[in-house]
Amino acid sequence: MGGEPTLYKSTINRLIPAAEPGGKISITTNGHFAGDEGAAARELASFARLDGVQLSYDRFHAKFLPFANIHNLCEACKKSKIRFSVILTLQSPMDLLLVKELKKAGDFPIGLQKVLPFGAAKLNEIGYAYPAFDKRVLSKKCPNRKKIAYLCGHGFSVCCGGPDLRPGPVKYMHPTLEAHKKSRFYRMITELTFSRMMTQLGVTAEWLSPEHSSPCTLCARIFYEYGKT
Repeated sequence: MGGEPTLYKSTINRLIPAAEPGGKISITTNGHFAGDEGAAARELASFARLDGVQLSYDRFHAKFLPFANIHNLCEACKKSKIRFSVILTLQSPMDLLLVKELKKAGDFPIGLQKVLPFGAAKLNEIGYAYPAFDKRVLSKKCPNRKKIAYLCGHGFSVCCGGPDLRPGPVKYMHPTLEAHKKSRFYRMITELTFSRMMTQLGVTAEWLSPEHSSPCTLCARIFYEYGKT
């Protein structure tokens, strides 16, 4: 569920009963509410169901999020038997130094994700700088294709990116899960490699650059180019 989910609890709690049997319910949060362990536990308990909590963290979060919040949230999840992890967003390889600091907050998985050049990151030119285009990405499929996200205020999508990620004519968010799974976008994203997608959409490759080594950046540009045809 995208956005800061603690601001949309009533909406999320209405959606949870509609989850597919066997599915996992997880949220990605900035951890603002975990000023102490008790506050973190109360916030988690206010959701009808939670199987996982992921904390979003990067060099900018490190400036405003008290480090104790990470430990408090980790401990609250542990006592509530909720899986806790951190996703660390990298602007440069130097940001890997934050991993050592995060490990001081507790024992939990830390995933790594490079900053994508979208939204404020694009305006401020802080996307991860790839040295060259990695053509291996063309043979890959969407890394999120086995998950469905609900982006608060927008709808359901296999794509977890915000609206600025996908300008163009292809509708990639839908008000219901059923409508999304029946869409052309869902079918293409879950079945095709990026190379096959380009072929099906009639998109040429002369615009490929180092930043398109990222699957999400590549995918967004493919649909943008398709919208120009």
